[in-house]
Amino acid sequence: MKKKQIKVTVELFGGLYVKLQNENYDFETGIELDMAEKSTPKDILKALELPFFKTMIFFVNKERASANTRLKNGDKLICLTAASGG
Repeated sequence: MKKKQIKVTVELFGGLYVKLQNENYDFETGIELDMAEKSTPKDILKALELPFFKTMIFFVNKERASANTRLKNGDKLICLTAASGG
């Protein structure tokens, strides 16, 4: 039986897009991915071959989310790294 797929739009901030080795990434709209149902932001990073840091911040449909939030079809995921400075 084929696993159910979902489409997720991903936007990357805080330098993550610099690490992304994907020519299909658009800085204005992000990238749309086909993922397995119940994928998480952590799974998205792995699929994009990006590192995961505990200090990362995620938003799903403009709501704060954890790295283990289960995504649904049509969700928009924003990933950013925490910045520091002074």
